[in-house]
Amino acid sequence: MLFASVFLHDMSGFNRVINRLKDVVIGQPIMSTTKIENESTHDPQTVILHIYSISERVNRFSFKFGLGLYHTAVEIYGQEHSFVGHPFKFSGIVSTIPKTAAYIYLEGLDMGKTTMTEREIGNCLKELGQQFTGDSYHLLQKK
Repeated sequence: MLFASVFLHDMSGFNRVINRLKDVVIGQPIMSTTKIENESTHDPQTVILHIYSISERVNRFSFKFGLGLYHTAVEIYGQEHSFVGHPFKFSGIVSTIPKTAAYIYLEGLDMGKTTMTEREIGNCLKELGQQFTGDSYHLLQKK
């Protein structure tokens, strides 16, 4: 899954999760709302995985048991994209200003670069939005 939006994970497997996200995200398109100038000469763009703590209090307690509750988002072309839930059958993928999620920002992990253009990224996000609809969001599994 491209967006690991909110997930419960085993802290001992955190590096495995991050490495798997790197495998999934690197080279994958992420959308931007910035104007497309000249796509034929674009530079590879850095992909950053932003990690947020949903509840410092819960995570402080659950960390002792190897668990945690987090929100993640992917940044590229100056926009941050994540998967969120809502009760409707349209896309649950949202784009925002980086590091502005309503959670406690923990860190950003550089996941490498992508050579995809903003147009390719936008097209892929539209396709992903058909699969990752707001009403399909579930905290622990994909419905």
